Amino acid sequence: MTVVLFLALMMGFTLLPPVSGGAGAFWMLGEGPLFLTFFTHVWVHQGLYHLLLDGSAFLGLWGMIEGGTSRRWRMLVWANLGSVSAVLATGLGGTGGFGGLSGVAHGLMAVVAVDWIQSGEKAMSRVGKGVFAALVVKCLYEAWSGIPFFSSLHLGNIGTPLVICHLGGTLGALLGVAVESVWKPGFVSGYRMEAR
Repeated sequence: MTVVLFLALMMGFTLLPPVSGGAGAFWMLGEGPLFLTFFTHVWVHQGLYHLLLDGSAFLGLWGMIEGGTSRRWRMLVWANLGSVSAVLATGLGGTGGFGGLSGVAHGLMAVVAVDWIQSGEKAMSRVGKGVFAALVVKCLYEAWSGIPFFSSLHLGNIGTPLVICHLGGTLGALLGVAVESVWKPGFVSGYRMEAR
């Protein structure tokens, strides 16, 4: 059910008629009101190729996160918070709008890598460490150069990527993992909260 919701959101915002720029520009961060676009920008893409690229990575990683749907949503929020914060902190949010799921997807990849590292399986832990190291190197290179790591391999329009969002999404999700390792959801001040 969650996958169907995500697909509907991504297709709907990508195919919206433009309000002031590209596809669904009003819904992009930097174009519409911040309180609204903070939540909607991740569903806006430059076209079907951009949607396919971001959406497939996002949906694949979404299903790999351990801990159920509630944890997936929490990690999505943390990754989005990091991604948006990085874009706004660098002053790039107003350059024609910011949309897409790539910052969030990078954050979810960090969560998956940490889950694998902590899995207790030796082989899975090694793979997780390799994925994590590659992700960190990729994000740092992009933040330093401003160039998407695989830019020469893109087959279609992805707009002008604000690649700092990849590092931001990764850091935001890692902050979420760290917070959850200290404060376990379901526990408040030493008292167990029962799920209803």
